[in-house]
Amino acid sequence: MKVFLAEYAGFCMGVQRAIDLAHKTASEEAAPVFVLHEIVHNNSVVSDLAARGVKSVDSVDEVDEGTLIISAHGAAPEVIEKAQTKGLKVVDTTCPLVSKIDRIITRLTRSGHTIFLLGDKDHAEVKGVKAVAPDVTHVFRFLEEIDSLPQVEGPAALVSQTTQNIKFFEEVAEKIKRRYPQAEIYNTICDATEKRQTAAIDLGRQVEIMITVGSRNSANSKRLQEVAATVAPRSYLVDNAQELDPKWFAGVSRVGVTAGASTPDVLIDGVIERIKRIGEGR
Repeated sequence: MKVFLAEYAGFCMGVQRAIDLAHKTASEEAAPVFVLHEIVHNNSVVSDLAARGVKSVDSVDEVDEGTLIISAHGAAPEVIEKAQTKGLKVVDTTCPLVSKIDRIITRLTRSGHTIFLLGDKDHAEVKGVKAVAPDVTHVFRFLEEIDSLPQVEGPAALVSQTTQNIKFFEEVAEKIKRRYPQAEIYNTICDATEKRQTAAIDLGRQVEIMITVGSRNSANSKRLQEVAATVAPRSYLVDNAQELDPKWFAGVSRVGVTAGASTPDVLIDGVIERIKRIGEGR
């Protein structure tokens, strides 16, 4: 059984930057260090940070002293202001590409635009982006929801959560333009996401089964698995090598592996090695 790794897989620039900043903060700060929610959506990364003494919290209200790390997904402006008002040291690891969306929305709303945001409303990134202009930003996830969006006579714009499926975004953009001819389209899906999705599709066409390595609460990992499944129906999402089921590989000779942008190399390597052992044991 041969195992192939997608050309682009694993940590992206924004995730690596956030983790590096979090590790640096944990090693340098004497006072307690906290991270708002999860630094990135990967169980292994979160556990490693906890082992370094960095506790995850769900609200600024839980922190009275020390340092608060803002995750790669970003946070609402008022959340950061509240932390600073409490006298906390704030280390902002927000991905630069998420910050770019914030700047786009800020600029557009100053000129009276209504914002349509394609994304998962419960995701930390989407919550933070919406908070930039909550009164004029409308979040939706599915094509059919576009018909229920409010009528807009003035300027409007479409932006996207950075980890959305690029093909789906293009479908959404077409429908948005039909309903709102005046709408400006901003493809804010990050380059790393596009590259990983394209590479997964390319590899998926050449193998019998695709394995995506990533946590189930990771939007980009789930989307990557969904994309891989469009060309390789036998497609699975696993958090680590222990979740691989040997039965999946019965009669399989070519296996493809990809990984979300928040997945460390050690987990990818572990999955590849276990697949090889499964093949050798047949």
